[in-house]
Amino acid sequence: MKSKFEEIIAPCGLFCNKCSLFLVPYDKKAANEVLMWFKNENWYDSYQNIEDLIQNEDYCEGCRSSRKRLHWSPNREILKCCVDKKGLEFCNECKDFSREIYEEWVVESKMYQKTFENL
Repeated sequence: MKSKFEEIIAPCGLFCNKCSLFLVPYDKKAANEVLMWFKNENWYDSYQNIEDLIQNEDYCEGCRSSRKRLHWSPNREILKCCVDKKGLEFCNECKDFSREIYEEWVVESKMYQKTFENL
């Protein structure tokens, strides 16, 4: 049985277990990164702490979770198409794989560019 920290790959190719938002309940350093990010965005007040992140469940459980709580990209076309519409594990399994949609998303971040290699 795999632990949460083995290579959990999202449908898009991101490694969930390398994502701070996913690691909040398991990794204090990751939780601090997310907390600082939330404070910088004014989503959290200066007095709030890691315990608030966990109690409020302000972290991601991955694309294959229920996604009823916080998710980094719940409305992404990639996620909706791959997981919700087609029930696939990964985008590259799809006969209709849209390189254009994927490439549009990948340019947003160097981290996302790595996803293409992972798939």
